[in-house]
Amino acid sequence: MLGCFIACFTDKLRPFFLTLKGVSATSWMDECGRAFNEVKCYLFQPPILSSPQTGEQHYMYLTVSNCAINVVLFRHIRDKEQRFIYYMSKAMVDAET
Repeated sequence: MLGCFIACFTDKLRPFFLTLKGVSATSWMDECGRAFNEVKCYLFQPPILSSPQTGEQHYMYLTVSNCAINVVLFRHIRDKEQRFIYYMSKAMVDAET
């Protein structure tokens, strides 16, 4: 469920998970360490989800990579401040890529 709150979670941790599954040729690459440390840092600043407000405009960001689809629904509350309403991340299996 952690992937619902970390932007591009699947993409960021792909090297780490491939190593855990034994798919990767090396046991622990520098890339795995960087991915793991990036997520650890992110966990110290988790986004706070907010409720949608009637009458406000809502916006959506969609990102697609070779291995995942991520979407976030958010609202603006001030000029440069955004509040997340919902976030979802889906890792694609080989048949979907």
